Amino acid sequence: MPGSPVCAAPRILLLSRHVDLAAKLEGYFWVPSVRHYLIADPERRAVVHHARDEGELLRTRIVRGGGIALDPPGLTIEFEACFEPA
Repeated sequence: MPGSPVCAAPRILLLSRHVDLAAKLEGYFWVPSVRHYLIADPERRAVVHHARDEGELLRTRIVRGGGIALDPPGLTIEFEACFEPA
């Protein structure tokens, strides 16, 4: 469906860490169009990338540099763009 969200990318705050890492993950993936959930963690300088395949399987990887491929929609986000300059 045009205009449906494909990615969700909240930034972790210390006070909402548990919610961002658990409850929101399940909530965002209830939306059928969401294929990627990125969590930028400034304390650990890492991005947690959850990606859903065509079915219901979720893959998770921890990114500490380089590009983060979001396919669909066919974009790549550079790791450093997820954080304020050091």
